Amino acid sequence: MERFYVKAVLLCIFIQSFIVNNLHAMDPLIWVRLKGVTYSDETVIRFREGTTTNFDFDFDAYKIMSTGTTPSVYTRIGNTDYSINAIPAADSLPTIKLGTKILEESLYTMSFANSTGLHGYVLIDKKLNTQTAVDSSSTYSFIGYVEDDPDRFELQLEKYLPNIVSYVSLVTKAPSVNKIQVSSCAGGIYVSLKELYADNYKIEIIRLGGRIVQTIETVIQPSASYEALIQLENSLIAGNYVARVTAGAMQESFHIAIVK
Repeated sequence: MERFYVKAVLLCIFIQSFIVNNLHAMDPLIWVRLKGVTYSDETVIRFREGTTTNFDFDFDAYKIMSTGTTPSVYTRIGNTDYSINAIPAADSLPTIKLGTKILEESLYTMSFANSTGLHGYVLIDKKLNTQTAVDSSSTYSFIGYVEDDPDRFELQLEKYLPNIVSYVSLVTKAPSVNKIQVSSCAGGIYVSLKELYADNYKIEIIRLGGRIVQTIETVIQPSASYEALIQLENSLIAGNYVARVTAGAMQESFHIAIVK
């Protein structure tokens, strides 16, 4: 029985590898890798027309959990755990339950390299109550414990997240140029520009990964003061951002945290 089990596992791994390698170029994929200090595991979500959110015998593969100290990562629909999960489109499953099985306390990294279908997704860490926008270059590090809930993580389409920004917390020191001031307020940031030359001014809200997600521009009259409440777009997810204020030759950057 023991020998048969080992052969079955090796055959399953071979079949799964064959399916993924041969269809990688055809189907958009989300490729998730969970790595500990030494060992790693992978799971794949495939978007393929004609599949369902039930188990598709021609396209899906059941998950066989790792043993020893190797972590496991997989997706789950209902009571079924998948190593390869084919669904017709992202909108057919806006929330993907991303299961993890931790077998030793360690630092873990979740990455998404080679993903071609990871557009508009947010990684939800329910234990830490965080939301992180992810793409194929993203990595997410966390301390994993054996007793962690295996349903700790989810991938959610950002457009289906709640569209309410509760408040913005300013977590930066006062700016060096006192003609530009930024403070936090409910639902946005308060900008004060004083005694500036006539010019355009611009506020950019930037994710820490570098992508500009909102831009506000206006014109300032000579020696005028300008005060405005900048309502941040409701679609912005909770997390850390940079608010970069540019007015003429002066520029200040502020670290803000959006909390929902």
